[in-house]
Amino acid sequence: MIDALSYPEPNDVYPETVFEKALSSAIRWVLCDCSFALVPKLGLDLAVFVKQSGKSQVFFVEVKSYRTQRNGGLGFGSGRGVGPQVDLLLSSRDEFAILENHVRWAFADATRPCGSARYALLTCSKARGAAMGSVATGKQNNFRIAALDGEWVMWPVFCEYLRSFLRGNSVSAEAKNI
Repeated sequence: MIDALSYPEPNDVYPETVFEKALSSAIRWVLCDCSFALVPKLGLDLAVFVKQSGKSQVFFVEVKSYRTQRNGGLGFGSGRGVGPQVDLLLSSRDEFAILENHVRWAFADATRPCGSARYALLTCSKARGAAMGSVATGKQNNFRIAALDGEWVMWPVFCEYLRSFLRGNSVSAEAKNI
């Protein structure tokens, strides 16, 4: 398990570029003992190529940071409803079965104070479930921040979830109770 004091929580997680930079540093930290390449803006915000046990895997992280830019909502994709974020969430059930192992949506709620439960790491299916209405092309798509209420965790738990995702492991019950 990751020592909660080993990697400090960022004070600022907004705008999104600030959270993305903090997340990139956290990824470097959780993967410090293995070979990896971190490539920003390769389809989604972060692409992580990890080599473990002689095999390489690729993981993608879409970064979202909320600070009341829309009342109760956080936009994704373009205003015209296009882009890789929208494409991901419009995937079929069969495609989701593949994506669940390789894609996560990292959320930070900058309206909550540092040290509180203000982070969430969601699969594509959970992210789609958090969308306002249905995901569609031709419109601005948004996440309902209230839909994430059961997902927010503190920084150490978020880092453990991130580590588990990038290493292909399940999260321990101990991490969930931090």
